[in-house]
Amino acid sequence: MNGTPSTHRNTSADWLGLVLAQAVWWLAVLDQTLAAGLLLLAQLALMWSRWRWQARHWLPVALIAASGVLVDGVIAATGVIRFRDPLLFGVPLWLLVLWASFALTVPILLQWLARPWLRAVVFVGAGPLAYVGGAALGAAKIVQPLPYALLLLTAWLLMPWLWSSFFRQS
Repeated sequence: MNGTPSTHRNTSADWLGLVLAQAVWWLAVLDQTLAAGLLLLAQLALMWSRWRWQARHWLPVALIAASGVLVDGVIAATGVIRFRDPLLFGVPLWLLVLWASFALTVPILLQWLARPWLRAVVFVGAGPLAYVGGAALGAAKIVQPLPYALLLLTAWLLMPWLWSSFFRQS
């Protein structure tokens, strides 16, 4: 994909980055925000060393994290979901950590899922399932399931397309 950090090969660093992101998710959802934040720092160091990012690579990752927080804030504002311990626009600190961690994985995922239809299937499937899993573990309460599902599916259908455009611009 144009603009992503590095000519890409699946490496052990990529896999470790994805494993760290999954660990951040579990810790954040299980109300261990400090531990999740420490793992986020480890993930950040790993990605920095793996990609040797230049300044232009940080903007797309920051935009991905910000777009995720914004979408979650808008969806929370509709009242269809309530997050545990809301902080910023209805979004809790643990979810900010989670979005920062996920944003670091997006360049890997966009390259691995090079075909747009494959991205759509994976993101539309996995994204909402993460929210359902988080709600089942007490991190959020889905107040209105059908409207929430429609908003979330729409967001996860559009966001990967938007994210790939961030890297094309860099």
